[in-house]
Amino acid sequence: MDFDGSGLVFIACQPRSGSTMLQRMLGAHSEIYTISEPWVMLHPLYALRENGIQTKYDAGLARTALESMFEELPNGRQDYIDGLRQMYGGLYEKLLRSTDKTLFLDKTPRYYHILGELQEVFPQARFLLLVRHPLSVLSSILRTWVHENWLHLSNFREDLLVAPDRIVKAQQNLSAKGLLVRYENLVQDPQSGLSTICEHLQVSFEPTMIEYGEKEGVKWTFGDPRSVYKHNRPKKVSMQKWTEPESAQEWRLLWEYAHKLGSETFGALGYQFEESIQKLDAVRPSNRDLRYTVSLKWLLKDKTELERRLSRRGVDIINTMRNDGIQSVILQVMKFLASRLRAS
Repeated sequence: MDFDGSGLVFIACQPRSGSTMLQRMLGAHSEIYTISEPWVMLHPLYALRENGIQTKYDAGLARTALESMFEELPNGRQDYIDGLRQMYGGLYEKLLRSTDKTLFLDKTPRYYHILGELQEVFPQARFLLLVRHPLSVLSSILRTWVHENWLHLSNFREDLLVAPDRIVKAQQNLSAKGLLVRYENLVQDPQSGLSTICEHLQVSFEPTMIEYGEKEGVKWTFGDPRSVYKHNRPKKVSMQKWTEPESAQEWRLLWEYAHKLGSETFGALGYQFEESIQKLDAVRPSNRDLRYTVSLKWLLKDKTELERRLSRRGVDIINTMRNDGIQSVILQVMKFLASRLRAS
């Protein structure tokens, strides 16, 4: 593999967009090697940023120190980028060297945060920008990871609010190196979708990619934990699940998320905003049921802020109570909620 990334393929997307399915399909190709999500490029590239990383040490001071080091290097920041290319390109190369493949596929959905920097490090790498109907993504997150523990949704704030715009911009900036892939197209017509991807990767299409489950392989640590391993090929069963919300709370989150993204983002991703709203309006819960739901905006607040507000709200309620028994119960409830926030 050349250090310019000519043997590298990256998949970036929102989580729950079907990336594990796409990875298994591509991994069934005779020329493509892949492993569980590496996540390896996030840390060294976030070292260049002013915020977005939490450490035991002061990340801000570390960045200042790094920039100070740049001043002593002959080519400044570019030497750091070149060093990353040599180190991490070497790691990718070693992974490939143990096989007879020609391409290494790094599927790490959260690379949507660093797509520009990734291209800077590996200018000849190719990118697959996987998208799925935004409401399908949210519905899948709720049913796979949240499980009505609604406060847990704040863990996916960036995935829901930042990723769509980053992917749209990357499609424009990556030019010929980036290919937008729609989950629905892969599921409805996998041969056509995979043929387009193979052309982008400059490899021939192999029919065995469609029946990816027939090729024996390990179950990866990251990615879809269940459904993709139940099937041998793409299934349409998950495409419209979002049109049948399981609760009034889920409906409200879907409806508010659609409006939060808006018609422009929907259109840029290739989906119909008005049609999606009409499908949601057709299954709108009663106002009585919606009365006992919580807004998307509130649930996507930072965990620390949520915990602070819950604690403050609990104190206010307790101070208005005169019955010591009720005070005790409320205090225990607030402690429980706070502990759940920390645990999740």
